[in-house]
Amino acid sequence: MLKKLLILFLSLFTLFIFSCTETKTDSTNLYIEDTVEEREKETEAEIVTEPEVQSLPAVVLRDDASIWGNEEGSLSAKPIVQLDMGTEVQYLGVDEDLKSGSNVYSYSKIQLADGIEGWISTVRLAKNAAVGVVAVESGLYKRPSITSPINRTVPAGQIVAVSLEEGNVEGYAKISFSYYFNDKISTPEHRYIVYKNISSDTKDIETAKLVLKAFRNVDQRNDFLNLAFTLDSVFKTTGRIKGDQFGYKFPEMTDDPMALSDNVDVLAVNPQNEGEALPWFLVQLEDQQLLWMRSDGVELDNDIGESVLHRTLLTDKSTYTGEGVPSVILYQNLSFRVTATDKEGKETLQNKGSLELGQVVYFMNEDKLFNDIEYSKIEITNGQSGWCSKAYLAIDTVPAVITKSDVSQFSDARLTSLSPIKIQRFQIVAQSLKEESGFFKISYSPIDKDLGLQRDVYIQKMSAPSSYMKNDIDATKLFYLCLNEEDPDLADLYLRKASEIPSFFQDEISDLFYESKEDLPESSASDL
Repeated sequence: MLKKLLILFLSLFTLFIFSCTETKTDSTNLYIEDTVEEREKETEAEIVTEPEVQSLPAVVLRDDASIWGNEEGSLSAKPIVQLDMGTEVQYLGVDEDLKSGSNVYSYSKIQLADGIEGWISTVRLAKNAAVGVVAVESGLYKRPSITSPINRTVPAGQIVAVSLEEGNVEGYAKISFSYYFNDKISTPEHRYIVYKNISSDTKDIETAKLVLKAFRNVDQRNDFLNLAFTLDSVFKTTGRIKGDQFGYKFPEMTDDPMALSDNVDVLAVNPQNEGEALPWFLVQLEDQQLLWMRSDGVELDNDIGESVLHRTLLTDKSTYTGEGVPSVILYQNLSFRVTATDKEGKETLQNKGSLELGQVVYFMNEDKLFNDIEYSKIEITNGQSGWCSKAYLAIDTVPAVITKSDVSQFSDARLTSLSPIKIQRFQIVAQSLKEESGFFKISYSPIDKDLGLQRDVYIQKMSAPSSYMKNDIDATKLFYLCLNEEDPDLADLYLRKASEIPSFFQDEISDLFYESKEDLPESSASDL
């Protein structure tokens, strides 16, 4: 019995010792594994927090732009190579302040098509862009909207960098460009022009480069221009002289005019003065002589604008493809905001831009309170998301304009709910296309500011004279911008732009302007 107890004791003791040793070993292993895992997590966190290097296509915005080496924070003694304006490169995602002489400037690292890497002045590089050329003299716009024109144009033949994010927004393209005046080059401008007026065809771009070289190299001017005539570009055409027209050695009236034949070869590229288009075209005579003539003195045998439509166009990178619900903005210059975090870690909103009355946006089915004001999450046409005041967003609607005066309004979809408020002609509304017992629901900010916002009221389907046509809506917006503008030059620009649009009131626009200028209620300047 004692022997059995002794054997049992020894067995239990051995098991105890083994268990303790195993437990200690496991504990040590667990400690080691946890330490390694924490280190791996710390390493991953370090990697995530490092700035991400993003390679992007880019366009050079200077002629004979120098590409430099980087020698320990200073530019190399000599440039590696020089590039033409409009050269496409790859931006390697790195910017650095480099010393040039006694000054320090920002430079961007790029890679050329042949693999050469170097550094170019950051201000002369348009990132995330493709090269294009303006095919016909085009108006400039501050935003991708017909209601934001600038009182100047960009010449035919201007080389531009077209944004790949905003390459076609509502029929407009965002461009960046520089131009020369004397021996100086402008700082890059960033504007919008009508998308269809841009060509990305190689021959069109090469022609523009040759014309640029011609104006920057007086001794070889005719050589470059004659070479431009050899390319089958959209600019090269033929034309018939109108009446008695003369040609000149330079694009200006001089004392030695030269007679022109009835038919001439034309290079329809505008010369420019400080970025402004000059009204001249280059013509080539049978003996290869080059002369300039007024552009309004020749009738071109083909429409340059129409010809561009058959050329290679830039890929549309920005047409809305999201899942938001189409909605309409009910207030002019309504703030478009994005989320940000303040110093206390609280989520807040920052103003990113403004939205136009009647603009179509896309409701993302999310509302939130910021500073006790209710905002709706939206996406705009290029896919950028943000927030706007919910009070001035009409969800699941389309824009329309009332085309006749004193349209009846109803508080609900019943004839007996007739409202004393009449809707005025030219009123822009957000209209639901869902019929309710012969009525359509609308919302709008009245032209008469004394009335206040009208939400979810009704008009009769059959008798309400409204138009959904973009031309009618655009012309109406411009017309009211004209009436409310105090700057006479800008008011004239809005009126001219409105009169160019075939709309329901095009024939009477001038009379309407003079009749209404004194009576139109002033619009509010507040920015919600």
